[in-house]
Amino acid sequence: MSMTYAMLLHALEGLKSLSCALATPSIAVFAAWIAYQQFRIQKYRLFFDLRDRQLRVFYAVRQLIRDAISESATNNSSLNNFRLSTAELSYFFNPVTVTYVEELEARFLRMLDLKELIGDEADGNPEALKQAKRELREIRQSMRLEHGRLQAEFRPYLELPASFLTLPSTRAATMKW
Repeated sequence: MSMTYAMLLHALEGLKSLSCALATPSIAVFAAWIAYQQFRIQKYRLFFDLRDRQLRVFYAVRQLIRDAISESATNNSSLNNFRLSTAELSYFFNPVTVTYVEELEARFLRMLDLKELIGDEADGNPEALKQAKRELREIRQSMRLEHGRLQAEFRPYLELPASFLTLPSTRAATMKW
C-alpha cells in the first residue's frame, strides 16, 4: 500500500508541475485573446465615430437645403449652424463631396445677398429688384432639386458595410477594412 501511495504522490507532483508549466502559457493566450477583442471593439468604435461625424455633416447639408427652400428660414443663423457642423468637412469626405458642399454653401450665400439686395431695393430700381427676385427664385428652384444628388453624394459614407449586417459570429471573418 505504501508503494501505491508513493506512486500516487509522485503522479500528483508531476501533475502539479505540469499544471504550473501550462498555467503561464494559458494565461498568455487568454490575455492575447482579450487584447484582440479590445482591438476589434476599438476598430468598430472608430468606424462608428467616423460614420457619426459624417452623418452630422449630412444632416447639416440637408438642413441648409431645407432652409434655402423655405422662404423665411434663409438667414445668417442657418449659415452659422451649417458652418459649425461642416467645419471638419475636408477630413471626412473626398474632394468631390467637399466641392459639392462648398457649391451649395456658395448658392446659399448668394441667396442671402439677394435677399438683402431685395430688402434694400424695395423703393429703388424696379428692374434690379425684378432681376434679383428672379435669380433668387431660380436658386431656390435649383436647391429643390438637390435632395436626390445629396443622397447620391453621401450614400457611400452613410451605408453600413454588408459585414455589419451579418451575425456577430461570422462578422469577423467577413470584415474588409
